Amino acid sequence: MDRFDAVVVGAGVVGLFTAIQLEWRGYSVAVVEELDRVMGGVSSRSANVIHVLQTPFSSLKSRLCVEGNRLHFVLSRELGYSIVEVPLILAYSEEYKAPLAAAASKLLPRLVPKPSTDDAGPEIRFEHLRAPRLRDVEPGLSDRVKGGVVVYGYGVVDYKSLASSLERRVKRLGELFLSSPLRRVEERSGYILLHAGEATLAAKAVVNAAGLMSHVVARLFTDKVPSQTPLKGVMSIHRGPRLRSIVAPLELRRGETKGGGAIPQADGSLLLGPNNAGPTKLGDESYTREDLEGLRSRFQPLLAEPVGEPYKVVVGLRPVAPGRDFIVARGKGNVVHMVGIESPGLTAAPSLAAIAASMIDSILRSK
Repeated sequence: MDRFDAVVVGAGVVGLFTAIQLEWRGYSVAVVEELDRVMGGVSSRSANVIHVLQTPFSSLKSRLCVEGNRLHFVLSRELGYSIVEVPLILAYSEEYKAPLAAAASKLLPRLVPKPSTDDAGPEIRFEHLRAPRLRDVEPGLSDRVKGGVVVYGYGVVDYKSLASSLERRVKRLGELFLSSPLRRVEERSGYILLHAGEATLAAKAVVNAAGLMSHVVARLFTDKVPSQTPLKGVMSIHRGPRLRSIVAPLELRRGETKGGGAIPQADGSLLLGPNNAGPTKLGDESYTREDLEGLRSRFQPLLAEPVGEPYKVVVGLRPVAPGRDFIVARGKGNVVHMVGIESPGLTAAPSLAAIAASMIDSILRSK
């Protein structure tokens, strides 16, 4: 039986960053994952955006989004994965939205949580630009676009380089058990025994970063956490056009600032979405022609070049908890549960990992 200071359940982006944070603190760590690869679940079905804006701005996920943004730009150099800095353009074609855009460019800097340090990552700033100056930032905008709010500080991460770099670092410093679904846990002689696949691991503490299954994993520890609802989002991927920026419509949506975008990807493709296809069930990767047509009709009017048929469609499921905020909480024993880690979970992953690692550090130092 292998013994570890900590075991992380789930090899998604949050679980891998958490393992690395714990390893950097000098703890022996293992990661168990039910799939046969890392970042194969929720993490593999994202738009690969490193966000700045996340509503509501008073939420935990909004604060961790900004903190995670800064950490990503630092850790990408440390761990060797690629992030390309791009602006977000909230574009409008209706002249009556110009005053709204001007007001938003002044109000957003007051609402967005301030990072704890300003010495890393691109500058987060906002400006309202009218055409044709806006096209100096993004030449791919349609002539119909009259102006937009430009948010600087966004990025697009190369998913493949992120996954491979995190996997290499975890394997170098700890142990990684793939194809090892967690079946049963028990306590014995001061350890938590985790029966995962064919392995039995003994841990002094555990981090539950199981994504869509984190509320189910919590029940194995007899901990009560809120149940999660899978929320489906459809994304279409196209050969072009090529953009320098993330482009989305400026809309009045009950205070929301997000709703998908036309997002340039690391491989040169263009991703549209995600949409909000509504609640669903685990394993549902279905989509309709209406989903694809809705994505194109939403973003095509903002773009100068036509968007052709997608060469790939990706359906992602978000683990949504009641209240739509992140939950990071200690269970009855030496376990930390992370529940409701939906968008912007990719952005917030390094900051979520730092919180979980600090909680585990407190647990282990008290033993």
